[in-house]
Amino acid sequence: MDPIQIREYAPEDSREALALEESCVQGKTLALKYRRPSFHARSGVYAKHRILCARQNGRLAGIAAWAEKDVTFHGRRIKAAYLYDLRVHPDSRKKGVSIHLSRAIFEDIGAGTDCIYTWVAGENERFIKPAQRLFGMNRMERFTYVVFPVFKPRRVTLDWCASSAGETHNIYLQNNRALDFIPDFDERSLLGYVSGIKLMKSGSGACSMWSNEGLLEEQVVSIPKSYQLLRAFVQPLRRWMNLPYIPKPADTLRSWFLFDFSSAAGAEGAMDAKNLISIVNNLALDEKIQFLYVLLQDNSPRLAEMRRLGFWTFSFPYCFLAKGPMTPATNEGLYVDIRDL
Repeated sequence: MDPIQIREYAPEDSREALALEESCVQGKTLALKYRRPSFHARSGVYAKHRILCARQNGRLAGIAAWAEKDVTFHGRRIKAAYLYDLRVHPDSRKKGVSIHLSRAIFEDIGAGTDCIYTWVAGENERFIKPAQRLFGMNRMERFTYVVFPVFKPRRVTLDWCASSAGETHNIYLQNNRALDFIPDFDERSLLGYVSGIKLMKSGSGACSMWSNEGLLEEQVVSIPKSYQLLRAFVQPLRRWMNLPYIPKPADTLRSWFLFDFSSAAGAEGAMDAKNLISIVNNLALDEKIQFLYVLLQDNSPRLAEMRRLGFWTFSFPYCFLAKGPMTPATNEGLYVDIRDL
């Protein structure tokens, strides 16, 4: 067997990298694959990034990427590195490919980085432990994706208007002053940005929408038995009733990811949040979007609030893993960079 060779990715590697990704299914309950026009397309959201390839016996055995970021943490500007798109061909697993890639990435990143982190879907348990072992990422914070199916118009009771990504971001930071680990914000890097909205009440609430279409689309591989039964029951009724869409294998999901979602605290804030979701729902309905995603930290009061809004929702876990001298502490409020998702 030939030795594993690490080299920098080139655009002509894209076809082989996409074929490798085809063999790497994500998740268990709802198994997904990613679709993108080129393997490097999603890396275009980062100003500084590198993709490394592991080759063995004349073929691509694995691939991984990282992006460099300037982040504000505890009032200081620090250097952070985000690891993403780690893929190893099923035939090459447990043969040292991940070890070679991880060593090459850390050598590439260098010693001057204050925090190295990644995101892992909670059901990808096979990667959480290897990430902790290979990368030394023993700091883990749990998040939850709250998913709102889009299937009928929602009542809106508050006036609203369009908002730029920058304006929405500033409203979010004003309403969430305790959050930390905030990357530099540049509207030009938001390649999947759709639009933003804000409530007309001064500073009361706002959010922005992001689409993964053309960057990292999700295609369903399999659904659990419970979803199959639910789909068999719901799908015929959708001709006459407003009911949620239940995807089937091979479907490409059409979703919007909500970010910089903010509203005031208390009962008034809950009403603001309900109106924001309703407004986005109605906009999404016009665009034939099927789902809205909001990623929230498990210790955030916002998570419980979202579940009390009276909408039909489901959820799945997500994990933040990190290491380094400037790593956020347990239960510290973290800003979620939509580009990472």
